[in-house]
Parts: sequence; structure tokens; C-alpha cells
Amino acid sequence: MKSELKAKVIAFVCTALVLSCGIIKNNIFNDSKKQVERNQILAMESYTTYDIENDVNSFINDNYETFEFYANTFGITLDNLKESIISKNTNNTLNKQDIGNTNTIYDNLDKNIIDYLFNLKKENSKLFKQTYSDGNNYSKEYVYGLLNYYSNIYNNVDFDILAAIAYIESGNLNSNYMMACNNIFGGMTSSGLIKYQNIEYGVLSFVKLMSEKYYTKGLDTVEKIARVYNPNSTTWTTNVKNTTSKFNNYDNIENLNQLISLKGGIINE
Repeated sequence: MKSELKAKVIAFVCTALVLSCGIIKNNIFNDSKKQVERNQILAMESYTTYDIENDVNSFINDNYETFEFYANTFGITLDNLKESIISKNTNNTLNKQDIGNTNTIYDNLDKNIIDYLFNLKKENSKLFKQTYSDGNNYSKEYVYGLLNYYSNIYNNVDFDILAAIAYIESGNLNSNYMMACNNIFGGMTSSGLIKYQNIEYGVLSFVKLMSEKYYTKGLDTVEKIARVYNPNSTTWTTNVKNTTSKFNNYDNIENLNQLISLKGGIINE
């Protein structure tokens, strides 16, 4: 009799333990499931509350001088520039190192904006206004400063060589005709000297050309450049090489604010 009672007690205890384990396991599962659901809800809330327009606005405001400088250089309003960046990133979180969503990571904001604007101009030229200004109205200090600043952005080029080319081609920026065209390097088309909309865009186009069409292709010395740039001249190479020394100790333009400060310098003499 006692043994039967003992067996029933043991059976009851075992059953209770099994049921308790099942309840605990079920509670743990339910709690884990609820946590996953909460995490999913939080993630969805985070996604739905992300505002690309606010993010772009904030980024532009934090770097206002840089965006304004290049908007003016290319002839696009800041509003149109902002809207285009938003459009490019509508379904994405803004990557501030790739504002055009091109899968290229930029470690330099200037190059990021420059490449974006050149590509945007190809895609939608109507956003850009061709308002011309006369390069003769700017000081040599500012123009050579532009050349130095852009040469730091396109860092595969040599500033002293590019400055020497501009010096020889424009007579140290004294050619009124070339400067009126914002063309410091003598770039030509079949219809004559290329006319750029402003001096900032003209100098940028020169540096971009030298970087992509010369230096990237291994044409990185005066002699190599001359074979393509001015193959028929017997004196061009010597003249450019002799002029580079004028710019060997040029004070490097460290930032955009320093460059802009030169804009109010003495007008070319």
C-alpha cells in the first residue's frame, strides 16, 4: 500500500515537473517571439521616420560654402541641386561620401560634388544656366589659386606644370581675349577658342582635362604632355619647363575659405 502511494506521489511530481518545464519553455519562446516582433516594429518605425529631404538639407547646410561655390561654378541653383540629390537617393539613406548614389566612395567632398555635377549636367542640362562672366575681372592670385586648389582635388596632376602651361599659353594671364573666355590654357574646338561660363569653371575644366586625358594615361611630364598638347612646337617644352620654377614655392591653398578670400584681390594689371 505504501509502495503504491509512493509510486503515485513520484508520478505526480514527475508530471508536475514536465508540465512546469513545458510552461517555462513556452513562456521563453513567447517572450523571445515578442522581442523579435518589438525589434521588427522598431526597425520599421526607424525606416518610416527617416526623411531624406531633411538629411540632404542638413548635409548641405553643414557644408554650405562648398555647395554654394560649386553651384555657382556650374550655374545651378542650390534648390535644384538639393532636389536632384534627393531624387537620386529617394529609396536610400543618403551616403554622404557618394551623394550621387554611384557606388563610388569619395574621401573628398569637393570631388564628390564635382563629379556629381558633371554627371548631372550630362543627364539634365536644362537645370544649368549659362551665365557668362569675364575672367579679366579677377586677380592673377585668385586664378592661380583656383588652379592650385583644383590640382589638390585632382591629385594626380602637378600644379607647377599646369601653372606653367597656363602662364605660357595666356602670357601669364595677360591675354584679354583668353581671359574673357575664361580659358587659361588655349583649349580649342573646330570653331575656335573654347569659351567657358566663368573663370572657376574654365580652370576646373583645364585641370579635369589634364587629369583624365593626360596624367591618367601616363602623360605626366612636360615632354610627354608636349607630344599631344603641342606637338608641332620646337620651343614649347623648353618654355614650359623653364617656367615651372616660378611656381615651385607657391603657397598651397589649404581650403575653400582661403581660396575665396583671394577673390577680392587686385585686378589683373
